[in-house]
Amino acid sequence: MIMDLFAGAGGASEGIRQALGRTTVDVAIDTDPVALAIHEANHPRTRHLRASVRDLDPRTVAHGRQVDLLWASPPCTPFSCARGDKPADADVASLPWEVVRWAAALRPRVVMVENVPQFELWGHFSEFCANLRALGYVVTTISKAAQIAAIGNSVCPAVAKALVEATNL
Repeated sequence: MIMDLFAGAGGASEGIRQALGRTTVDVAIDTDPVALAIHEANHPRTRHLRASVRDLDPRTVAHGRQVDLLWASPPCTPFSCARGDKPADADVASLPWEVVRWAAALRPRVVMVENVPQFELWGHFSEFCANLRALGYVVTTISKAAQIAAIGNSVCPAVAKALVEATNL
């Protein structure tokens, strides 16, 4: 079973589908109705839950099935420099802790967390990784910049991503 937390419109789900040669991810969860409607249009076989991951019981969502991959893309706005001078929303900034809660409840084989590079500067990042290690995961962090081509000859500015991979060996 593959779960996509903070699934948005489904970019990560599509990447997972293509990379693994699957027809779809099994469960996608997001609070944004428009994003989830787009996800559902592109991934009609996925079970879609419009809810906050905070309000769900991971075991109930999994229906007792083994989770192979728990993918999470918590909102990046609290960590991104694109937010400018606006203070970070503490409630949104605490959402990565839900990944730890879901990992503890489900014990997926692999946990992947995608965010902006500044996520690694989050004051709780070391503690976040330590909590995953305490669950028995080997934690690896990867920061990589990539350029994404746009329509025509124009190119979007470089987009950088930070990835936390936790593998249960």
